[in-house]
Amino acid sequence: METGDYDTAIASFNKAAELYENSVMYDDKLGLRNDALVTIGEVHLLRHDFDSAKDQFEKCLSLKNDRDMIIAI
Repeated sequence: METGDYDTAIASFNKAAELYENSVMYDDKLGLRNDALVTIGEVHLLRHDFDSAKDQFEKCLSLKNDRDMIIAI
């Protein structure tokens, strides 16, 4: 994401969100998934793709609509 390779970043964060249950070095596995999904929205913002960012953040809220998710977004 920081290098500007946004397509690879989105693919990587999607993979992290998909495989979050297999993480052995992350205590908050559900948090890992949520962080990855929120970061995908951030990548869309960096691309100035605001519609995709909005869709991604709405997806995040549909999975977990609480104060922590709202703060993350």
